[in-house]
Amino acid sequence: MDGHRLTATVQDSWQLRWWMLSQAGSIAVREPLALREALMRQLEAGLAVYQ
Repeated sequence: MDGHRLTATVQDSWQLRWWMLSQAGSIAVREPLALREALMRQLEAGLAVYQ
């Protein structure tokens, strides 16, 4: 995997999720798994609109 790894403890919020989705082409959420899966579902739903 190229790039860097950042580990942080943050409060889960809509603002955090909004920011993560805005960075979808640049970052990958590894953990927690529930957050990763929720973001993946939102990205898949958005992609489905264009197919």
